[in-house]
Amino acid sequence: MRNNMKKFLIVGLLVLIAWTGYAQVITINIDQPEQIVANAGSDTLICKNHSVILGAEQSATGGTPDYLYSWYPDQYLDNPSSANPTCAPDESITYVLTVTDNNGCTATSYVSVGVDPCLGISLNYSASDISIYPNPATDYFVIRGIPTDINRILVRVVNQLGQILIQQFINNPSTSAEVRIESKNKLPKGMYIIHLRISDRIITKPIQIL
Repeated sequence: MRNNMKKFLIVGLLVLIAWTGYAQVITINIDQPEQIVANAGSDTLICKNHSVILGAEQSATGGTPDYLYSWYPDQYLDNPSSANPTCAPDESITYVLTVTDNNGCTATSYVSVGVDPCLGISLNYSASDISIYPNPATDYFVIRGIPTDINRILVRVVNQLGQILIQQFINNPSTSAEVRIESKNKLPKGMYIIHLRISDRIITKPIQIL
């Protein structure tokens, strides 16, 4: 009799909930951190005997801070456990950044550092022959005075961290002594260095973007 009474009470309760539409809702919140992401920075090109800072403004995001950083290989680095080590390589090299958060979760990212001889310029022309206008620039700038006896020229715009933001090959520059580079929506405001690679030589010029 007691068991039948229990069944009657349970059935009655279910009917009451269905009829009144009343039921208690229990909400459970589960805090799940975002996936950890590593950022080793952008591939870059530097002159031999120069240095560059690796990583990004935030070399790790997501996960659970604090972060541990490990760069491999540690060759040419001042501190392979830093979020932004200084790199002064003798040769082109690729680094792997591994980030570990407070929960032991890991993420990796890669960055390549190219090393250029940067031997200077040909005797047939000098850096003073190259000019940039307008400087400061906004939407675009023009490189004027490009030699006309070269088959191909590489133009790179590099920020103060040594990261390449614009790269453009110019074929047969003999058809024009000027190169127009569009900077609108590509370059934030700031100071940059233009690397103009002519044959195996490089000319560098500063430019300001407003």
